[in-house]
Parts: sequence; C-alpha cells; structure tokens
Amino acid sequence: MVYDFWRMVWQEHCSSIVMITKLVEVGRVKCSRYWPEDSDMYGDIKITLVKTETLAEYVVRTFALERRGYSARHEVRQFHFTAWPEHGVPYHATGLLAFIRRVKASTPPDAGPVVIHCSAGTGRTGCYIVLDVMLDMAECEGVVDIYNCVKTLCSRRVNMIQTEEQYIFIHDAILEACLCGETTIPVSEFKATYKEMIRIDPQSNSSQLREEFQTLNSVTPPLDMEECSIALLPRNRDKNRSMDVLPPDRCLPFLISTDGDPNNYINAALTDVRAWGGSGLGDSLSQQYSGRLRSRRAEPRALVGTRLGPGSRVSVCHCSGTRAGLSDPSSMELEGTERCIYSQIFIEPLPCAGHRPYPQISALLDLVCGWRVGTVSTQ
Repeated sequence: MVYDFWRMVWQEHCSSIVMITKLVEVGRVKCSRYWPEDSDMYGDIKITLVKTETLAEYVVRTFALERRGYSARHEVRQFHFTAWPEHGVPYHATGLLAFIRRVKASTPPDAGPVVIHCSAGTGRTGCYIVLDVMLDMAECEGVVDIYNCVKTLCSRRVNMIQTEEQYIFIHDAILEACLCGETTIPVSEFKATYKEMIRIDPQSNSSQLREEFQTLNSVTPPLDMEECSIALLPRNRDKNRSMDVLPPDRCLPFLISTDGDPNNYINAALTDVRAWGGSGLGDSLSQQYSGRLRSRRAEPRALVGTRLGPGSRVSVCHCSGTRAGLSDPSSMELEGTERCIYSQIFIEPLPCAGHRPYPQISALLDLVCGWRVGTVSTQ
C-alpha cells in the first residue's frame, strides 16, 4: 500500500501532501508511517528525507523522489498538521487557516493535484478541502457556497463531512478568514506596516489597528463556565485572584506538589511560545532563533497569569519534554500595596530519548501579583 501511495504521487506529479492526523491517537494507530527517517526504497522508488521544519502546529518535510529507470528527480513536501485534537475539531480556526495558506503558497501552479489524507480520508480531509475551495471562491468570486460544496464532495465520497460539529467549524473558519484576512507581516515590512496601522483616518476618526482589535474581539468567543469547570470547583475558588479571569480546562498545566498536597490546580494557562505557522512575522522570528529554540524536539511552553500561595514549590510536567520549577517565594521582595507573591519560574526543554541533548534554554519569568511578566532570556 505504501508503494502504491508513492507510485500515485510520482505518476500524478504531486508536489504537496497534506496529512491531518497523528500516527497514533488515543492509543490507536491512525496512519502508517509512509516516509523514511533518512532514505529508503519503496518498490522501485527511492524516498530521501531532505529537510524537516517543525512549527507550533505543523511540520513540513521535504522529500526527494527517484525512480529506477527514470532520470528525473522530484521534490515533494509533506505538510503534517499536528494540532487537530483527538476528539472534535480545533477550538480556533486560526492555525488551520495559516496552514492552508502555507500549503497554497508552497505548491507550484504547474504541479499536479494536492494529496490530502487523514486516517480514513473523510471528516478532517473533507473539512480541509471545503475550506481550501471556499477560500479560493471567496477571493475570486466574492461569494461562498459551503452547502453546495459539501453536497458535491459527499456525492463523490461518502462521509466527507461526518458531523454537525465539523460543518459548524467550517462556517466559523470561513467567517474568520473573511473578517480577518491574512494578518502575517514580514519582519522587513513590520515597521512601515505598523506606522500605517496606527495612523488615524480623519474621516472615521479611527485607525486600522483599532479596527483590527475590534475584529479580533468579534471572532474570539467568550469562555463558557463549563469550559472552566476545574477552576470553579469549591476547593479551587480561593486560588483564583478574580472569578472573571479563569483558565479553561484544556489549557491547565499539570502540577506536582513536593509536600504531598493532592490539589494540582493553579490559576495558569499553558501556551506554546513557538511561532505560529506562516511565512510572515511569526515564522521569521522562529527562523531567527532556530539554533537556540526551534531545533529542539521539546515544546517550550509558558505559564501565563499564575497566582501562587506562600511557600509554593511546584513543578510542571507533561510529555512534551518541558519542565518548570518555581523557587521558594518566601525570600523574594514583595511589591505593591496589596499582598502579592513574587516567584521565579525556570523552564528548560528536556532531551528526548534517542536524540542528542539540546542547548539549554532557560527562561526567567517574573510574576508579580500573578500577571506582570519580566524578561525572557535564552542561553
């Protein structure tokens, strides 16, 4: 089957492969690893991994294809989206939209069809195809027709959109794409672009930056109480500085207490500090720090908005290979009139098994009153 897959890629002159599944999800194999670690033969086709680019929500792998009896050498890129949750749909469409734009920008106009797959070739694959088609339709015709696009797809392949949740997600994604547009900015153009964005229009008495912020608020759904159920548990209420600022369950860090306290809750949220995918500002910043930050396989994350009690000593552990420890705040100087706790968080990526140790990355985050974040330094 793997040979047939690569034979199809070769025959149809495909230059882009889109993969929207992990190899294993919920303990079950979802997709065979059809590419080599370095170089391997699949029938009469030799596949060589040339380059791997890892971003926050997807991986880009570049392969060289050679076939016995042919002098031609084809280059194929695999765009592996890794941020689709194991259940449901992505919470935000932003990452997937950036991913789709990256695939479009990287696929030559004279290339063959784009190969798109998930685990079963339905559901996620259908969502991607509908979004891809509707983005083109919106740009070229100024209209979208999601209903008829889905209807056409389902007439060609059963269950292309499997759930109502996926159908709603497509609408939300197109709405965000139409309202927000392309927001990435090349670093070389950022100064000039920002200067233009803050310029006040005398007719509207507003600026592009202000309008963009208002649009951002309009497409950002507020958190429901059900999404913050852990923060609202009676035993955790006193750990929240304000009941208006609660972390959602999906972003909570896992805490391990050194004094045997079974309560593992902290009013904090985990967020990726790697740049989002794209060819603009975020990607350029990632490239700038590639030697120190992005060349590692650990996923650095930041704790945002923590509130700590006296004598807190906790560590954050998750399978990404990142560890964070908090120093004893009792020896720290306190600031402000209200009682606040000043702590230091040290974050470092841990080497993964089978890979050489990576250059140590240390980040010192100063948290005052649970919110002020200080300088982040790399070593």
